[in-house]
Amino acid sequence: MADSRRPPGARSGLAVKALVVEEPGGRPALRAAESPRPGEGEVLIRVEACGLNFADLLMIEGRYQETPPFPLVPGMEVAGQVAGL
Repeated sequence: MADSRRPPGARSGLAVKALVVEEPGGRPALRAAESPRPGEGEVLIRVEACGLNFADLLMIEGRYQETPPFPLVPGMEVAGQVAGL
């Protein structure tokens, strides 16, 4: 049975690329990652463009007031197409 949360032809567990910061102040590195699955109330976006804003730069430095735990994937600004619900 097909998963209705993914578009036709999409498969779970596909490798994607993510810009990962391992530690505060660390240099972001492009790494392979498993494709995320959206949770309740979330969508999966096939990102076609992204940007790093000032808040992202503060997060990379570990100085933003709501910095998630490291390793982290910065990028609050993205544009793309909905790939799954």
